[in-house]
Amino acid sequence: MYQHRRTNRIIGWTMGALSFITYILTTAPVVAFWDNGEFIAVGYTLGIGHPPGSPVYTLLTRLFGLLPFPNVAVAINFMSVIAGALAVSFFYFALAKMARRWEGEIRSFADGLPTYITGITASCFIAFSFSFWENALEAEVYATNILIMAATLWLVLRWSELGSAPRTRKHLYLVFYLLALGVGIHMGSLLWAPAFLVFMILFERNYIGSVLLAIPLMMGFVLMSKNIEWWRGPLAMWLIGLGLAVFYAIPVLWPTPVKLPKRSKAKVFVPALPTWLWGSLVVIEVLLLFATLSRHGGSAAGLFVLALAISAAAIYCFMHLTRIGVIDRPQVPARALLAALSLTLIALSVHAYLLIRARLNPAINESDPRTWKIVFEVMRRAQYEPMRFFPRRTPLLNQFRIVWGYHKMQFSSSSNPIAIIAPYLLALWGFIAHARKDRRTFTMMAIAFGMASLGLLMYLNISDHEVRSREYFWVPSYVGLALWMGIGSGAIVEWAKELGKHWRNLLAVAVVIFALMPFIGNFQRNDRSDNYVAYYYGWNMLSFLDEDAILITNGDNDTFPLWYLQQVENLRPDVDVVNLSLIQINWYLKQLKDRGVPLSFTYEQIEEMHPYWVRDPQTQQLSLVTLRDLGIHDIIATNEFRRPIYFAVTVDNFMGYYDNLELEGMVFKLTTKTGRHMVNEERTWENVFDNYRYDSIVDVNDDWRVVDTVKKSASTARLITNYAAGFSRLGFAAMQDPDRTDEAIMLYTRALKFAPDYGPALNGLVALYAARLLQPEKALPFAERLVASQPDLMEAWVRYGGVHLMLAEGFQRHGETEEAQPHYEIAMEAYEHVLNMEPQRYDLYPPLLTIYQTLGKADKLNSLMEMWRMYGPTDESEPVVK
Repeated sequence: MYQHRRTNRIIGWTMGALSFITYILTTAPVVAFWDNGEFIAVGYTLGIGHPPGSPVYTLLTRLFGLLPFPNVAVAINFMSVIAGALAVSFFYFALAKMARRWEGEIRSFADGLPTYITGITASCFIAFSFSFWENALEAEVYATNILIMAATLWLVLRWSELGSAPRTRKHLYLVFYLLALGVGIHMGSLLWAPAFLVFMILFERNYIGSVLLAIPLMMGFVLMSKNIEWWRGPLAMWLIGLGLAVFYAIPVLWPTPVKLPKRSKAKVFVPALPTWLWGSLVVIEVLLLFATLSRHGGSAAGLFVLALAISAAAIYCFMHLTRIGVIDRPQVPARALLAALSLTLIALSVHAYLLIRARLNPAINESDPRTWKIVFEVMRRAQYEPMRFFPRRTPLLNQFRIVWGYHKMQFSSSSNPIAIIAPYLLALWGFIAHARKDRRTFTMMAIAFGMASLGLLMYLNISDHEVRSREYFWVPSYVGLALWMGIGSGAIVEWAKELGKHWRNLLAVAVVIFALMPFIGNFQRNDRSDNYVAYYYGWNMLSFLDEDAILITNGDNDTFPLWYLQQVENLRPDVDVVNLSLIQINWYLKQLKDRGVPLSFTYEQIEEMHPYWVRDPQTQQLSLVTLRDLGIHDIIATNEFRRPIYFAVTVDNFMGYYDNLELEGMVFKLTTKTGRHMVNEERTWENVFDNYRYDSIVDVNDDWRVVDTVKKSASTARLITNYAAGFSRLGFAAMQDPDRTDEAIMLYTRALKFAPDYGPALNGLVALYAARLLQPEKALPFAERLVASQPDLMEAWVRYGGVHLMLAEGFQRHGETEEAQPHYEIAMEAYEHVLNMEPQRYDLYPPLLTIYQTLGKADKLNSLMEMWRMYGPTDESEPVVK
């Protein structure tokens, strides 16, 4: 007898194993940018990361960090490899369970082929989609989060197979536990929970009553997530739920109604809630409404009223559906509720880790949650700006455009519209086929996809100027589409049965090859096996500072690799890293003082510090003084140059100290000297040529060849530009001496190895070749790149026009008038473009007049003279027309 389930198990684990091998071959060998360095350092030291703290993830990373791998980064990255591969297997098994509801009897491999193709193609689309693959390569919460979602999907489907109602609840207990445990990894694990709930109701109709009665309780937690204290609005909702639960649970108060015959038009008798209960709840609600209004204002009171309206509607629906006999009295035994609640609380209790570890002062202790109040604030991410549905941070249509851009990069690396749209057409086919085959699982997945796509878009309210691409937030929606792509593939193979065995097999192979296209297209984009950019970015910045230095950094990418190097590899523990983003929070200032960073403020003063406005007595303009301003100024003043202080080159606000900063490569050193654009040439030269390592960027042993086999994201490319800045600043210094022209060209050329469109280097080369060496033909390619890379920079157009003017004049001197004319015209267009934007550029009027005279543009010449009379300085004579 053919064993269909055994075949599914073999294929499912095989797909997981293939994903595992792929992820192992492409995983990062060391630390990566963004949160990767933070998670590795936090896990290794059992610290506390950024809100919501992710205690479950931290504990798991600590266990993986003990494994015998080449380094801790690889060991902890391996956890995501495992999680991603297991998730692929669970998604295959989940699809196999869905297919079991419509596939009929399977007597041979051929009979089961549509199911196998469904699972294989879906697994490929999931495993090798860009963001899923990327998340499986580094220490981040998203791969583990998606594993929780895959496992709970499989458990819910497994529960649905267990015969008629009432079904055994052990699988549901595990669902509750895993979802609650997932909160300790990432809140995204709850995205599909509403879909699971609807699916369960479709099988157990009487669960509707329990769900409706639980809505007030859920509304309480929603209000609490909006920073409303638990004893105000949330308590009001919880009291409603508690009052109804008590009334429902006591049979004397609410006896089980006698069922009437189905054909009877009479209504089922349902006892009404007693007046004393209604009255008590109304009085309490009004009091807590005013308490919420007095503390949080009208917006919180509005949320309170909305939550109350939703709760009242749920209660009314419960009473009405019970009265007309659509649902019976909820049949969830007390012990089942107690078991589910207990398992949920046990899973959530892991957040006590935050409280315990915070009081032990770990090396990384973000938010310092040493009280339960702060723990709850960390869990609901009170540190960050709250999510608001309105106003939209960018027009809704633009938000859809942004998310569509995220989707386009998942299943195809090509810009060809057909290659992009084809997988989505397959998903549409699968969507329709799924709706026809099984409405229950289709409803579940449609709700899951809606929550993970449109629902998430409305909730997150993303902007068009995020600090990084946020495509990874939508991974659950990509997974939902991939599942429908798999169902669509299976439907194609099933349809092909009617065409005969040959065509069926041919189409089966074709759809599998098509499903492998993301693997082919995304392999190089996701291959991090030789990517050491982030590791040496931090290593270069940290290793060559003076002893006992203080390094001021800007954000995540110039801080987290340093945390990894200091906490995991024990590199330069004498350096204190001060992060400008975190220093705006009181707890971070306290921790800096604990570490010995020079601060004159007492702990009590730090606790009371807050931003404030000051008015300039001369201009009367208001300016905001932040904790960052107070902290950095106090550190510098208190230090009195006893310890060397550096600013990372990534810092974009030097708070008035720029004229005292001297470049030393990747850092600026604070000095007592004063000057503009100062550079320590000797130290910078030593760093950029002798000390720094540029693995995965350029090969210094092969004539500084650019390593283009390692793909860099847009954010990584921007960070690499900071290397170009060091070479360019050295080039500018060398350029001041005519005897060092060749050296300046070499330095500018080195800068372009790191950033081919780096403006200062291109500008320097244009100036050197065109003005000093009188080789405009060599300057022209750089001028064209300068304009192409910085089209809004007027100085680039000036340089571009100047090079063409020099070429035109050179041809003119040699009597080659025809060759000169196009260069005159290009120079004219460039200068006109600048003057249209900046008519006060007086230096452009004389050369443009000359061009007009040479080309015989009398009308334009007269217009230019009129512009001079309008915008020209009164103390200068009018340009002479020859």
